[in-house]
Amino acid sequence: MARDVQPGNAGMMFSAFAATPIAAMELFHNWAVQAQANTEAFERAFQGSVSYGIQTHQDLMQFALMRLKKNTETAKELATSRDRADLVRIASELHRTALEDYLSKVKDLADKSLQMVAESMRPLEERARASVAELPKAA
Repeated sequence: MARDVQPGNAGMMFSAFAATPIAAMELFHNWAVQAQANTEAFERAFQGSVSYGIQTHQDLMQFALMRLKKNTETAKELATSRDRADLVRIASELHRTALEDYLSKVKDLADKSLQMVAESMRPLEERARASVAELPKAA
């Protein structure tokens, strides 16, 4: 009787339960296996996102320390400058290098973000494809 149920029929699960306890157990087992696989895929995707967050934090701390070092060196140069032209040269160099550093870091973070999204979503995409392939088995 359970084999006569057509996909898309709202009563499919209830008909299977009514047909035989074994059919109902089989449906539940298939559901549990799929739910476990979905959970594992989500966990792998989440772990990738967390790893990216940790790496990004470390990168930003290194960047901040690098900029702090450059700013400290510039402050020392400014303190020992002799005239206005020297002050303007030092300050201009500080702003130029800061702009280059920040633009480079933003590009690096954007590239890493795109890579992280692609890598983190891969387990979910693979699981979605597997779920679609498993649909005929469940019916």
